[in-house]
Amino acid sequence: MGVQRIILKLDPENKELKNKFIDNINKFVEHDEKRDSFDVYDALYIEKALELDPNNEEFREKAIESWEKKAKESIINRDLREASNMYKRALELDPNNERIKEKLIKNHLNKAYEYLVFENSIGGAIDEFEEALRLDSNNEEIEKKLRELIEKM
Repeated sequence: MGVQRIILKLDPENKELKNKFIDNINKFVEHDEKRDSFDVYDALYIEKALELDPNNEEFREKAIESWEKKAKESIINRDLREASNMYKRALELDPNNERIKEKLIKNHLNKAYEYLVFENSIGGAIDEFEEALRLDSNNEEIEKKLRELIEKM
């Protein structure tokens, strides 16, 4: 699939190659139904296929699932910044996905508390609360905590 992807970059109008690439991704998705984890390259390949076939909801869901799984792995490894990046990639594919949005908000809140408890960084915590509030502008609890932190500065 890597060679096909490179050729597609060189010749993006090659319909035969686009179709072959999409067929390969379909086989990949069908085969990987049995697999528990995906890696970043899986998500990137599926996103590329989605560019070629933007109405393919199966590709969209698989790419979202891949980014979500990578986010979970990042959380397990205590890399909350990377987890945020993975959730953001998933949200780019489906901006109305409330499940992913809630996970991203929770991740920002966890990162804010990490800044407060482990790094004694009010500034870092404020940034994370602002990101969470941007995603959920009606959340009074987040807004209240943000105001409290700003007053401490």
